[in-house]
Amino acid sequence: MLEDTPSVLLFDEPTFGQDAQTTKELMQMIQALQKQGTAIVFVTHDMDLVDSYCEKVYVVNGGEVGSAENRMNYGEDRTFSKRRNSGSLSGLEFTSCFKISIQSRKNRELWWRMLTSINPTVKAFAVLIPALLLAFTFDPLTPLIYLVVPVAVTFFTGEVAFKRWIIIVSPFLLLAASFAWMTMLHPGGAFSGGDVLFSLWSFQVTSESFQAGISLGLRSLSFAALSQLFILTTDSTKFMLSLMQQCKLPPKLTFGILAGYRFLPTFRYELQVLRQAHRIRGGGRARGVKERVHQFRRYAIPLLANAIRKAERVALAMESKGFTGETDRTHYHEMTIQTRDWVFVSIFVAMFFVSVFLSYQLGFLNIFGKQF
Repeated sequence: MLEDTPSVLLFDEPTFGQDAQTTKELMQMIQALQKQGTAIVFVTHDMDLVDSYCEKVYVVNGGEVGSAENRMNYGEDRTFSKRRNSGSLSGLEFTSCFKISIQSRKNRELWWRMLTSINPTVKAFAVLIPALLLAFTFDPLTPLIYLVVPVAVTFFTGEVAFKRWIIIVSPFLLLAASFAWMTMLHPGGAFSGGDVLFSLWSFQVTSESFQAGISLGLRSLSFAALSQLFILTTDSTKFMLSLMQQCKLPPKLTFGILAGYRFLPTFRYELQVLRQAHRIRGGGRARGVKERVHQFRRYAIPLLANAIRKAERVALAMESKGFTGETDRTHYHEMTIQTRDWVFVSIFVAMFFVSVFLSYQLGFLNIFGKQF
């Protein structure tokens, strides 16, 4: 690539517009230069490139340059970290990445960022399998013990703020309490026996109906905790790419969903513009069903027309770049399943059986109404 090996090499967006194979070959060349003693400096917006190769990072944000002693410390910038995890880096003038030695992320990854690095498809199965198994348990202790698992994993390895988690889960707490209360008041035939604990008007809550209600409420909370673990720690784009690469989801469907998802903020902005334009022209707030239907038509038609135009532009752009929808294709972002992914799903399934074993040892285990 170079006749003489320089002491420093500067790269400005070296992988921009390259496919996965070309990017891999380019980085192998750069690694070879680094091993010969060349210092490498990157300017890039590619976060995966930063995570995988960069050792020292400088973040340029709002005209200010912040520095980090090494690659792992740049995540400590809370504003940057939150925007990075949300997948939105618009407005962030990232980044200058100073490379002294190229080293794989696998050897230096922080434990508290482990959850976000799990393959999204594997993570989905790790959440789905225990949720399905919990549906067969009717005692309160098994879901209570297992509830600790997703909550602890979310906080200790997912970098999720406790306040944010509580705000999101609060509606599920109310829903779980409602399920529990209704089950206590209207139990099935298999759970209507036992001593009467208390009465409310014409309803009697027995020990078995109380246990069944608490069990349903805790199972609901476990489902909510598992779903929030997945939602709060998974990038939607990487999830779709993982479904395409690991589950063989058709590329046309995958990129169609991604394009539609990206258009949602645009449609919301266009709706706000339409509302403001109608108000300037004297259109007030709709009153009554007939006016609301008429207002909906005034908004829907221009939004639909804009959506059709955007869809056509995207289709033309993808066709001009050679997109055919064939499954036999290379990927710029390769999603792989590694050993840690299998370990992750194994731990989640194993913890369910640990919960079942503890419940059995304590004499609480109940599966489909049968006490063990």
